[in-house]
Amino acid sequence: MTKQVRLDEWMDELDPQLLEEIGNLDDSPLSRAEQKKLTRMVMGRIRKPRRWRRIALVAAALVALSTATAAAVGDLGLFNRYFTGGTSQMAGMAAFPEVSDEADGYRVELLGLMGDDQTVNLIFDLIGAEGEVLPEDVRFYTSHIWVEQGSCSMGWHLDQIEDDDPADNQARFMLRMDTDRKMKGKTVSLVLDTLQKGWSTEEAPEFEDSILSDASWTLTFDWSWQDLGQKLSLPAELDKEVKEVYLSPVSLRVDISGRNNSIQPPLIHMKNGEVLTMEELSSISGTTSEFLKIQQRWQFDRILDLKEVEAVEVNGTLIPV
Repeated sequence: MTKQVRLDEWMDELDPQLLEEIGNLDDSPLSRAEQKKLTRMVMGRIRKPRRWRRIALVAAALVALSTATAAAVGDLGLFNRYFTGGTSQMAGMAAFPEVSDEADGYRVELLGLMGDDQTVNLIFDLIGAEGEVLPEDVRFYTSHIWVEQGSCSMGWHLDQIEDDDPADNQARFMLRMDTDRKMKGKTVSLVLDTLQKGWSTEEAPEFEDSILSDASWTLTFDWSWQDLGQKLSLPAELDKEVKEVYLSPVSLRVDISGRNNSIQPPLIHMKNGEVLTMEELSSISGTTSEFLKIQQRWQFDRILDLKEVEAVEVNGTLIPV
């Protein structure tokens, strides 16, 4: 279980001098070099784990964003390759915008997005020069996410995943992200910074030799896909602290409020009698706390057909779907 960082907690990590520098920014667009410098200044002041990056964002104050969102017909088989299950409505919760960025001889190309109102699975390719073989352990040293309108808490996980040919000039990555706010209609940018082979850090003597490129790449997209999730009707016998239960083909979300604001991991009851645990369904989860309110989220590793779901069990109470 991971706890998301709230905006006030994040701001506490920054010293007054840096906050003054951010506050003095004017409204003119930042160059790529300025964006990269500012990003490193901010992220350098934040204590964060390497594989999970969590940050509350005030993106519009930091980076001027541009959007490339030409719609394209995509291949749903892209997601079937990496997620088991599936649903006849899957096309509605996927989007395939034509978005790419190129720097220092490397190109990143967005292949597809799939999600609901608060989660997204994003797949993109990294493409090197013709004839170059990208190492199996290639990665981006840092990744950041900016939201153009407003602020939110979020968590994300970026990993290299299997592609068609491991011995070519391409590598494939998946970003899995969830937020504590509904994101419909918002513009989001994924910023990838410093291409590296291996896992050495800046403190290691071999770090400089591990860098393939010190450039940055940005993929900007609109949160425009259809939300196929359902806000479930809560039975009277359910704990009063449980305020909302939301289920989609790719996630489960439970909002709780009160002093006794903890729950056991929910269960998914299928119509065929199968009972699915969160341990079976989800390898990524998140929790956001705000006073006595808690939101717990589970992002699924498979795609559920909601027509085949009988009920969600929360603290021993069945909630019909």
